[in-house]
Amino acid sequence: MSHDSLGQQIARYADRDGIVDTAIPRLTLVRWSHADEPVHMLQRPALCIIAQGPSG
Repeated sequence: MSHDSLGQQIARYADRDGIVDTAIPRLTLVRWSHADEPVHMLQRPALCIIAQGPSG
């Protein structure tokens, strides 16, 4: 699976900016369209996968 298709699959479920709960327990999607300023959050230990974004 390419990075582009992974980003497209995630976009189907995270159709807006912010935190989106899923039907899978303890799986949450977070989408930010613009990274203007740092976003601070308190989270439990997690695995973070960056599916799409600038490459340089």
